[in-house]
Amino acid sequence: MIEAIYPFISAGFETAAGFICFGRTAGGGKVSAVRRFLFWLCGYGTCWLPVPFLMRSLIFTAVLCLYGVWGKGEGGKHSFFSALLAAALTELCWGASNSAGMLLAPYVFDAASLSSGRLFMMGSDLAALGLSLLYSRAAQYVLGRRQELPGAFYAPLLLPAGAAAMAGEWMVHTGYGSVLSTERISTAFFQTDARLLVIQLLGAASLLSLLHLRIKLSEITQLGAQLTVSKQQVHFQKRYVEEARGYYHSTRSLRHDIRNHMAVVRGLLEKQEFDRAKAYLGEMEGASAGLSFPYASGNPVVDVLLEEKAALAGKRGVRLAVSFKAPFPDAAGDMELCTILSNALDNAICACQTLEKDREVEVKSVCQGEMWLLSVENRFRGETPFRAGTGIANIRRAAADCGGTAKILIREDRFCVTILMGCRN
Repeated sequence: MIEAIYPFISAGFETAAGFICFGRTAGGGKVSAVRRFLFWLCGYGTCWLPVPFLMRSLIFTAVLCLYGVWGKGEGGKHSFFSALLAAALTELCWGASNSAGMLLAPYVFDAASLSSGRLFMMGSDLAALGLSLLYSRAAQYVLGRRQELPGAFYAPLLLPAGAAAMAGEWMVHTGYGSVLSTERISTAFFQTDARLLVIQLLGAASLLSLLHLRIKLSEITQLGAQLTVSKQQVHFQKRYVEEARGYYHSTRSLRHDIRNHMAVVRGLLEKQEFDRAKAYLGEMEGASAGLSFPYASGNPVVDVLLEEKAALAGKRGVRLAVSFKAPFPDAAGDMELCTILSNALDNAICACQTLEKDREVEVKSVCQGEMWLLSVENRFRGETPFRAGTGIANIRRAAADCGGTAKILIREDRFCVTILMGCRN
């Protein structure tokens, strides 16, 4: 009786181990017991599909991936990578348990003792389940609370993870079966099983190293993005200092000559030459117009950025219209503002320069209640579907760093980047 139902019990243990490993590596939200059982039932059903074992492994990985996307609400790339990692860990742990069982079987029970053989095989499956839990706990420790890292470097790591999963599946289904032998005590057999055991344990450990490598690569990507933003901020601050120094020298010259200018105007008024006095004042006004920033946002770094982007837009035949009706919140630092505005304006100017008319980019900021709203809006052709690139990702990350949110609004031929955050100062 137990020989007939043992394969079903063993498959249930292995499926449960795969889902536990996936849950600890993927993270995500909680899943109801009913939904968890339904996905487990789908994964359990893959063990009995009449297809090659490698195909069954791929289908089980797909079930885990769908469990992450639909059950836990994770992204597709993260779910697929975690599913592949969980499947590989499960297969390698099951293979290691089988290798250990082949090594210990001749010394643990007698061939005539059928009940001890049954208990040994059940114990082997429980040991495999415990080993899977141990490695999944180690993976959870490696991850810590860092599941929310950016999804970079998935593709380069899929190949070694997939190779480990297929190797583990092949060793389990070609090197072992459901029958234990008490006569495999030769040196050659012992060395083969011992080597397989070591290979599978090291393979599972290498998957943990792979997971740690992905975390480090993602952190390096984050640091690189922050370094790029910092370089932009330093660039704008240097530009501001240089332009402020130029304005200082210009205003110093104007202050030096202001008495002479006032004496000329007074003399013209005394002679009642009002038209000439008016013209002279107009010349003075024109001379002093270039001594101030064209934009007054309340943030000198943003003023320099807007002046630079306005010059770029002018070269490309695009008009930049700026209307700041609310001061910047304290939560919005110079670095984050430069990241948001520079990326949004670059995208908007690039989109507008391909238009035949209405080449205008509108930048607005207002306060609505206790919320501060910044928008960068422009027209675009609308011929190709929108795909968020690196610039949009940088905008969203900078907005999140300020405690705000970034939204993309597309209405017919209008494209708008909106930033919303609290405006209490």
